[in-house]
Amino acid sequence: MNTTSIAALVTAVAGLSACAWAFLRGPRQDRMTSCVLAAIVVCLSLVLLSIGQGRLAALDAALVIGALGPLVTILVAVRGRGLGPGRGRHAR
Repeated sequence: MNTTSIAALVTAVAGLSACAWAFLRGPRQDRMTSCVLAAIVVCLSLVLLSIGQGRLAALDAALVIGALGPLVTILVAVRGRGLGPGRGRHAR
């Protein structure tokens, strides 16, 4: 394990623990923000891990997470407010 891999591990542990704390303790708006921040932290950790190992598999995973993170956020926000086609609790 080299220095970059250790930095990836520290980034993941520190970042995801802060996101989990905000998700569990914060109001509803902070929960969504912490989920978005968790996707960013995981993406950054995978990029650092890819650099440390010299392999592209983790970089591909980081690219997928980085692309799908905002999309999932938008889908959850739209369905949570009843703007989508679903028949949620808040549907109009």
